[in-house]
Amino acid sequence: MSIPSNMLKSQSKIKQLILLFVLGFFFGAVFYYLFQKSYMDTLQQMDAGAANWASKDTSFIRLFLYSLYEHGKYFILLWLLSVTKLAVPGIVVFTVYRGFGLGFLFSFFMNLHGAKGFMFFFGSLFPHMLLFLPMYIFFFAFIHRGKKEKQNLVFLMLTAALVMACFMEVYFNIPMMKNLYLGSWVGV
Repeated sequence: MSIPSNMLKSQSKIKQLILLFVLGFFFGAVFYYLFQKSYMDTLQQMDAGAANWASKDTSFIRLFLYSLYEHGKYFILLWLLSVTKLAVPGIVVFTVYRGFGLGFLFSFFMNLHGAKGFMFFFGSLFPHMLLFLPMYIFFFAFIHRGKKEKQNLVFLMLTAALVMACFMEVYFNIPMMKNLYLGSWVGV
C-alpha cells in the first residue's frame, strides 16, 4: 500500500515546522544563558511581581479579555498574512518566535526555581496549549493548501477554538499558576 505524495509533503512540512520550533526553543534557552546577567534583576522583579499578583484576586472577565487580546493579535496577524504572499514566511517566523519565547521561559523558570521550574513551565502551558497547538497546526495546513472556498467557515472554527483556548487559560491555568506561586513563595 503506497502513501499519497501530498500526505508525504504534508508530513515533511510538519517536520520542518517542528525543527524550526525546536531550533527557536534552543536559541531562546541559549540566549537566556548568554545574556542573563544583563537582565537578571528585571526578571527577578517580574517573578516577584507575578508572585505578588498571585496573592490578589482579579476579575475573570478582565483576565479573559487580556488573554483574548494577547493571543488574538497573533491570530489576526497570521490571518492577514495568509491572504498575502507572506503567508509561508509568516508561519516560519511565528514558529521560530514562539519556540524562542518558550525556550527563554523554560530557562528562566529552571534558573530561578530549580527543579520546580519544570512545574512552573508546564503549568504556564497547560491546558490551553492542548487547544492552541492543534489550532495552529490546522491553521498552518489551511494556509499552506491555499484553498479559499471554505475560508469563512475555517475562520469561524479557528476563532471559536481561540476563544475556547483563552477561556481554558483563564479558567484552569491562572488558578494553577497562582497555586504554584503561592506554594513556592511561602516563607521566602
